[in-house]
Amino acid sequence: GTVYLDDVTSTEPLDFFVVFSSVAAVIGNVGQCDYAYANSFMDNFALWRSGLRASQKRFGKTLSINWGLWEGVGMHVDEQTKKLLAKTVGMHALSPVAGWDAFLKGLAIEPSQFIVLSGQRQKLNKSLGLEEPQHVKTGRDASQHRHTEKAIEHRIESEIKIKNLGEVIERRIESDIKNIASALLKINPQQLEVSENLGYFGFDSISLKEFADKISDAFRIEMSPSVFFAYSSIQSLSAYLLEEFGEEMEGLYVTEIETPAIDKQVFVNDYLPPKEPRALGSSCQPSIVTERDSDAIAIIGAHGVFPDSKDLSAFWHHLEAGDDLITEVPIERWDWREYYGDPIQDKKKTNSKWGGFIPDVDKFDPLFFKLSPHEAEMMDPQHRLFLEAVWKTIEDAGYRASQFSGKAVGVFVGVQFNDYQQLLASQGEVNAHVATGNSHAMIANRVSFLLNLRGPSESIDTACSSSLISVHQAVNSIRRGESELAIAGGVSLMLSPDTMIGVSHLGVLSKEGRCKTFDKSANGYVKGEGVGTVLLKPLNKAIADNDNIYAVIKGTAVNHGGKANSLTAPNSEAQAALLTTAYLEAGITPDTVSYLEMHGTGTELGDPAEVEGIKMAFRKLANKNKRTIRQSHYCGLGSIKTNIGHLEPAAGIAGLLKVILAMRHLKLPKTLHLQTLNPYIELKDTPFYVVDKTQAWDRLRDEEDHSIPRRAGISSFGFGGANAHLVIEEYENPERVVISGQTPQLFVLSAKNDERLQAYAKEIIDFLTPLSSTNVAKPQEKVADESELLRSIQQDLLKVASEILKVSFDEIDLDEAFSEYGFDTVSLTSLCHQLNDKYSVSLTPALLSEYSSLAAVVQYLCDQSQAQLKTESTTTFNRQANLSLAEMAYTLLVGREAMEERLAMVVTNLDEMKAKLTQYIQGQTELENFYRGNIKNNKAQSELLIEGEAGKAFLKVVIERKELTKLAQLWVSGINIDWLLLYPNHRPQRVSLPTYPFARERYWVPIQSQPVRFGKKSGLHPLIDQIIPKLSLLNQGLVFQKTFQKTDSLFKDHQIGHQPILAGV
Repeated sequence: GTVYLDDVTSTEPLDFFVVFSSVAAVIGNVGQCDYAYANSFMDNFALWRSGLRASQKRFGKTLSINWGLWEGVGMHVDEQTKKLLAKTVGMHALSPVAGWDAFLKGLAIEPSQFIVLSGQRQKLNKSLGLEEPQHVKTGRDASQHRHTEKAIEHRIESEIKIKNLGEVIERRIESDIKNIASALLKINPQQLEVSENLGYFGFDSISLKEFADKISDAFRIEMSPSVFFAYSSIQSLSAYLLEEFGEEMEGLYVTEIETPAIDKQVFVNDYLPPKEPRALGSSCQPSIVTERDSDAIAIIGAHGVFPDSKDLSAFWHHLEAGDDLITEVPIERWDWREYYGDPIQDKKKTNSKWGGFIPDVDKFDPLFFKLSPHEAEMMDPQHRLFLEAVWKTIEDAGYRASQFSGKAVGVFVGVQFNDYQQLLASQGEVNAHVATGNSHAMIANRVSFLLNLRGPSESIDTACSSSLISVHQAVNSIRRGESELAIAGGVSLMLSPDTMIGVSHLGVLSKEGRCKTFDKSANGYVKGEGVGTVLLKPLNKAIADNDNIYAVIKGTAVNHGGKANSLTAPNSEAQAALLTTAYLEAGITPDTVSYLEMHGTGTELGDPAEVEGIKMAFRKLANKNKRTIRQSHYCGLGSIKTNIGHLEPAAGIAGLLKVILAMRHLKLPKTLHLQTLNPYIELKDTPFYVVDKTQAWDRLRDEEDHSIPRRAGISSFGFGGANAHLVIEEYENPERVVISGQTPQLFVLSAKNDERLQAYAKEIIDFLTPLSSTNVAKPQEKVADESELLRSIQQDLLKVASEILKVSFDEIDLDEAFSEYGFDTVSLTSLCHQLNDKYSVSLTPALLSEYSSLAAVVQYLCDQSQAQLKTESTTTFNRQANLSLAEMAYTLLVGREAMEERLAMVVTNLDEMKAKLTQYIQGQTELENFYRGNIKNNKAQSELLIEGEAGKAFLKVVIERKELTKLAQLWVSGINIDWLLLYPNHRPQRVSLPTYPFARERYWVPIQSQPVRFGKKSGLHPLIDQIIPKLSLLNQGLVFQKTFQKTDSLFKDHQIGHQPILAGV
């Protein structure tokens, strides 16, 4: 325990580190060898830690106290043992007052260990083998001991008086608050129980605002209504007012209360060791350890479909542009005009006709997953979307799903609604596939079943926090060792007006259909839908496997708000505790966090409550870390809900994906609909500001001017009180080697059929085609003229240089030799940092000193700025500037399943690849080094080539010599090849590339109707009522059904003995 305690406090600026040992460690005791040994270990540990403190590797005085027998406390012994100890050793029981006195004196002495015993000194010294000191023999200062006892008694008495005064004031505050509440609610004050939740007395959001105003007036303070979400009873509110506004409360009440004089001398301070001076430089303190690499979890794959965004590339494009993706309810979902109205007047009406909708929720590719069309029709589209998203996430990470088969891979998904089951019930559908296709448990379980994943498989419903809690569960599953990797995400769809109507009755929907997070006019949220997933893996393993790492999860936390104002009300105190836990677990201090993705539903009191929670958390964290938050407004606040609405169970994963995209693009997207800040949100003198425009996401810098990785937090709060927070950090691969040049590479694609293969080729072409992207500043707002740009950079450089050199502008000649300026290593380093930050370059002091003058530096920065202007307009999510052909080829070789229809080609650059794919989708296949095949047609013939020892030797030689054209021909013919053999030394990094393009065919609730009569219009054919899906699948062809009636005109002239006969022709 001593070792663990020292380990977890090794970087804490402690005043002292004290261990309570026993005198048994010095003199031993019969039958207690193990006890004596353990206490002796603590004594020696204290000596060792003192040495670490001397070398500035620990904080605080270290002390081990060897206690003897205590009176009435500690380890008790019987009277007979007491008498024996007194007779043999001379030891008597130590009084608590004497023990306290000894403890305080011990803190003030130099040694790291001392013994405290009470009794007959002569016998004790003899037992310890000591000679009594001369000054003790001549007499002791007994008055000092008496003085100490009296001082302690006086201090305790004073503290009791102070405590009693505080209790009196708190009771007076409680009484006055009860009177204010009773006047508002028009009830007797005696009916208000101070420990009861305010919501039970009938307070709502409107009356709470009035209550806050009344309290502010009565106590002459400024109190926000959001305080009630943290302090939801009169008792807790009174304690808060006394703590937060102590001087004001004392000013109101102390003069009315008769109080005895209180001696405020604090006796303890006389004996405490002087506090160590806080570090003046890095050499004076141990380094603060913020890395927890063994627990860090990498995000190596991601996929998402969100309103008007078929993938993450489109999603980022919308976020960067600040697009509002809310629309009216599409007619294919329901006719909103039939349900739009006042829910108070009509229970079957909703006050919202808006939402964030994703396209093609009725489309699916069941045959890809070996599911029958009938089962697909009965299956909730949420299941289908999540299944496809998982596949795409695995491929995005550069892996084949079959590589995870049989492994401990966890699946965690957040889900809440059952709209599709309602639609099936309305059509009378009752069968086994309805049961399995609409059970929430099956969303995760079906993925685990189809992909043969053996880790935990959990569907989680905590309402709005479901998907972020699924990420928390996935992270912990990996950390516990039950999962090697884990898939986590969430899904939510709006398929029935009934859910919208139900939410309307909660009174949380915005009439305007917009989440106006942080705004004065915020009046609720608008519903949205989508699906998002991530693939998680231990960071050290992801690095070792050369994975594409989006970001690193440093810490997670979950909790519940407890008994808040109501079942659905937030609790800012619980939210603060949540964040505190998450950042302590992450080992990250709040002054290094530059963005928070807020839950931010856009409610008048909910948003201020959340802001109060983060303010409270940052204060607590700063106090715990003995730090002062120096900078103001360094941490941005935003919410994805302003763009796409509230995705409820999928809200958290949407926020997480937004943040990792922002980290990848180094930009913070704007928060929409902010006109006037909510008056209950106070950001003055806090670290926070609202990101109200798309802006560069610059790194923070520490006290020594070192760059701090971009760090962010994501919050998600369930309407039932289940909360989650995630702490993530950007990842930069310092060892990445990009393979470039004109080395030929083998490029492969495959699909289930030719149509899908062509679609896949089109996806790759689109991926390689630059798309314009919205910049932080519009192109016309940027400096385009070179001379003007040059002048602008000159002014910037003169300003920076003059500040560093502490001279005026006029004293600097830009054309003067660089060596004449007077820069030393420190000033050069500072100049580099400022120029790198402002112009996104990578200057070093060594490189900077090579320039002949500051004018040469200006020209370099000008050239770099113009180059950036040209490339910024074509930057999109997947268009990485350093994407190499080798990485792309490697990812498609090892990270995609080999399917029936295959395409392979040998190319030397990305342009050649794009050109050949373009020709292919135009119908040309007779191209140089381009091969196309179907394994059903060619596999048997090709296998003859590699049969037996000779065949294996042939294949080995082809691989070793890297005869790519032969390998391409073998592969398209159906030969399976271990592609890793092509990379015996260095393996390229996996990269994010387009994933499999699933077929988009409609599978929806079958509409029940009467059989089609002959002669009447049929959707298929007069002789066909319907197709039987299951029989069609089993027979690998279409099976039709037709039901005839006796009255059909077909049988009018075909009867024998009045019995209808089917015509033969």
